[in-house]
Amino acid sequence: MICPKCSYARKPVETTPEEKCPSCGIYYAKFNAPQSRITVQPGLRSDAGGSLKLVIGVLVVSTLVSFAPKPAWLGALMDGEDGFGNAAAVDVRGKDFSKSEIVMYSLTTCGYCTALRHKFEANKIPFTEHFVDTDQTRWQELIQKMQAAGYQGGGIGTPTLEVNGRMMRNNPRFEDVIKQALS
Repeated sequence: MICPKCSYARKPVETTPEEKCPSCGIYYAKFNAPQSRITVQPGLRSDAGGSLKLVIGVLVVSTLVSFAPKPAWLGALMDGEDGFGNAAAVDVRGKDFSKSEIVMYSLTTCGYCTALRHKFEANKIPFTEHFVDTDQTRWQELIQKMQAAGYQGGGIGTPTLEVNGRMMRNNPRFEDVIKQALS
């Protein structure tokens, strides 16, 4: 498998799950790679370990994903709305996030996580994302951090964020995350 984000060629001895890139950590199925990022190198032969078939497969999948319709709520969240038709009340242009530490605990199937991830990326806000449904260690880490923050039981919605050491659970408002990140 060749990663559509970083072009890392997966080796047969990798210990990382097959659906995740060992180099950059993205989940192949979740990465919406623009078609222009994937190139076929001249002279690549089909007998080179099946690489050509893999590249063609990635091209087909990325094209399908690129043209797949996005739910209206996801587009609204990505365009700066709060999901209820209200414009986001925070402007992040020109803000310095270099001293901010944002860790997002997500589920691979969470639409709100996807929307927030796209919002961070679109605004060039640095963050780290951990998928708690595929990494038991990160799930335990989240539980411990929530308990240390004083949360006793109950559901933990996603995304849950740790922003500059403060836990923000159950899909916090983007403007609250930004305010905490800049404090």
